[in-house]
Amino acid sequence: SVLNCDNSSFRDIIVENSPAGFVLDGNISCDFYGCQSINSTGIGISIIGTSINIVIDGCNSSNNGGVGLNVSAPATNCIIANSIFNNNNDKGINTDPGSITCTIINCVVRNNASWGIDYDGVNNIIDTCVVDSNGNSGIRAGVDGVVSNCQLSNNVNYGLELEADFRCVVSGNNIYSNTSHGIYCDEDNNDITGNIIRNNGGSGIFLTSASGNNITNNHISFNTVNGIAVTAVS
Repeated sequence: SVLNCDNSSFRDIIVENSPAGFVLDGNISCDFYGCQSINSTGIGISIIGTSINIVIDGCNSSNNGGVGLNVSAPATNCIIANSIFNNNNDKGINTDPGSITCTIINCVVRNNASWGIDYDGVNNIIDTCVVDSNGNSGIRAGVDGVVSNCQLSNNVNYGLELEADFRCVVSGNNIYSNTSHGIYCDEDNNDITGNIIRNNGGSGIFLTSASGNNITNNHISFNTVNGIAVTAVS
């Protein structure tokens, strides 16, 4: 564990075959570059407590028994960049309710047993990530989040899931070959624009009991059921 070690930098550290890889608890302004958590029986990287301004860059958290990377409340302002989260026996990346402003950029999240990225916090940004072949939806979004310029493909449910998630911006993504809908949305006031949504096993976009959503300039093709389906739950 790394406990209350402020303004510290950790580089090129490999942790293998441990109960947990890295546990960051109550740290401020710590950087992790080129670190690896491989084959831990639990979570690969865990950011917990009052951690603020944590940077995970160029890291690899794969083949772990739990989540590849977990951010718990009230952690704030975490940046996860240029990193790999593959083949974990749970989600690739998870952010819990109460976590605030996590940025996930240019990461590969592939072949995890559950969701690729499940972010339940607020004000999160996911940009330029490859989220592929995960055991549930590619990305499950939070509140006031941004999902942009990502590849969401071959996931065993939806490409993108906006379930109880509102005021999100979804733009510039390539969403294809997921087993169910490309985008599933059951919440209000989301902006879905400029996406390519193709070859999914359900509809391209599936809206249910959702209002105030702005859907513009998307290219939707070759989906199995409908291009866009709008339903109401009785």
